[in-house]
Amino acid sequence: MTGPEPLSQRLTALLGTRVQFKAPMNRHTYFKVGGPADILARPDNPEEMAEVIRLAELHGIPWRVIGDGTNLLVLDDGVRGLLMLLGRGFGTLRQHPSKSPYVRVTAGAGVKLPSLCRYATQNGLDGLTFAAGIPGTLGGAVMMNAGTPEGAMADVVESIRIMDRKGRLQEMPRDQLIFKYRRLSFRDPETDGQGVFPAVLEACLLFKRGDAELLKALVEKRLDARRKAQPMHQPSAGCFFKNPKTGMSAGELIDRVGMKGRRIGGAEVSTKHANYIVNRGDATATDILELARLIQSEVAARYAIDLEFEVQIVGS
Repeated sequence: MTGPEPLSQRLTALLGTRVQFKAPMNRHTYFKVGGPADILARPDNPEEMAEVIRLAELHGIPWRVIGDGTNLLVLDDGVRGLLMLLGRGFGTLRQHPSKSPYVRVTAGAGVKLPSLCRYATQNGLDGLTFAAGIPGTLGGAVMMNAGTPEGAMADVVESIRIMDRKGRLQEMPRDQLIFKYRRLSFRDPETDGQGVFPAVLEACLLFKRGDAELLKALVEKRLDARRKAQPMHQPSAGCFFKNPKTGMSAGELIDRVGMKGRRIGGAEVSTKHANYIVNRGDATATDILELARLIQSEVAARYAIDLEFEVQIVGS
């Protein structure tokens, strides 16, 4: 490492107990598996985050923001480099005064999506009922363009605030954002191509005024449907595969090749929803990844369709 002090000392001086070394990632992912991350940092505000990024870049350490770990599989050997969770300062929520039929709400990337959905419903703000029951943070939901057949984050995002790899803040209006299925990128005028955001700090969302009681009833209906159709009380990362662009969904394909209930070690294809791989309590990341590869192989052999991971794979 370069510099007058080791990176560990600099980060500890900056964050105190909000930085961990050799941090076990099974405590920070919904799968509850994964080896240790070299460094796990939790900055509380953009200034701290910019300094963490500066130090990581100075020492040649790869880094990424991981949100709430809902859509993440950390491999058993862990992660070389620095992972960031967003602290309290990224949990702000404010509604902008408006007399029009539309209302803007600016929310920090660390706001939990269920909390945001509940806030919108209670305040009669229509546009986020599709997200009922989706876990994770707003930042992760925006980056993944999280959604259901009823809607997606692209339907409500008006602008975002980001931090680039040099620790600089930028405001990105909607016309610079490219939302695709489970992906967000941006138009890069310098390269005339597309770039990927390293970190979303907050988003401005545009809602339509609605009836709070009707919205509550709709949210409850969708939550009830999720409880019946998805293994919400078992460790998982949600839908493991993206749906193909046409034809049957990933869940239907996996079900048709007879993979429901198939196990490798402690990992199992859910008997409730075939696009969920669940941790039965003693799974390793290797178990989960091997089962996912087997699913891909079976679906490719029967239907000549290559299922693509929706879950992000991180680690060595």
